[in-house]
Amino acid sequence: MIKKVLLVSVVFLGLLGQGLAQIRSLTLDEMFQLADQNNNRIRLYDLAISEAEQGVKVACNDRLPSIQAHVELNYIGDGVMTDRNFAHAVHADMPHLGNSFVLKASQVIYAGGAVAKGIERSKLQKKEAELEYVETRQDIRFLLAGYYLDLFQLNNQKRVYESNISQTRLLVKDMKASYRQGTALKSDITRYELQLQSLELSLTSVKDKIDVLSHKLAIAVGLEPD
Repeated sequence: MIKKVLLVSVVFLGLLGQGLAQIRSLTLDEMFQLADQNNNRIRLYDLAISEAEQGVKVACNDRLPSIQAHVELNYIGDGVMTDRNFAHAVHADMPHLGNSFVLKASQVIYAGGAVAKGIERSKLQKKEAELEYVETRQDIRFLLAGYYLDLFQLNNQKRVYESNISQTRLLVKDMKASYRQGTALKSDITRYELQLQSLELSLTSVKDKIDVLSHKLAIAVGLEPD
C-alpha cells in the first residue's frame, strides 16, 4: 500500500528575486487534492453533477403550481374625423391611458405519471454523473501514483547510470595511461569508450523519460509544466 510519506519534488524554475529555484515537496495526498481541484477531466464531471442537480430541481418544480402575470399599458390619442377632401375636421376627445393586469395560476393535476418519470430520470442522470465522477477521480489517482512510481524508478536508474559513467571515465583514463606505458591495448581503450558512450546514451534516454513524466504529472495536478 502506498503510504502518505511518499514524496515527489516539483521544481519551479523561475526568477524569485534572487534567481533561485523553488523546490516544493508534495505528498501523494496533496497531489490527489490538487488533481481534484485542477484536473480538467475531474472538473468536467464535477460540473456535470452540478448540472444534473439543477435538472432534478427543475423536474421537481413541475409538481408545484405555476403563476403567470401579464401587465399591459397603452395610450390612445384623440380622434379626428374629416370629409373626403380632408377638410372640416372634427375633433373628438377620447380616453388616453389604458391598462390591464392578468394573473394566471395553474397546477398539474394529472399527467399520466410524466412528472414522476421526469423526476426519476433526472435523479438517474445525477447518479450516473456521480458514478462517472468517482470512476474518473479514481483513474486519475491511479495515474498519478503510476507516474510517481515510474519517476522514482527512473531517478534510481539515473543515479546508477551517473555512477557507472563516472567509474567508466576513470577506467578510460587508466587505460589510456596503461596504453602509453605499453601495458594495455588500443582495443581495450576502444571497448571502454564504447561502453561509456552506451551509458551516456542510456542516461540521456532516462532523463528524457523523466522530463516527459514530469510534464504529464504537472498537467494532471494543474501545475505549470515549465
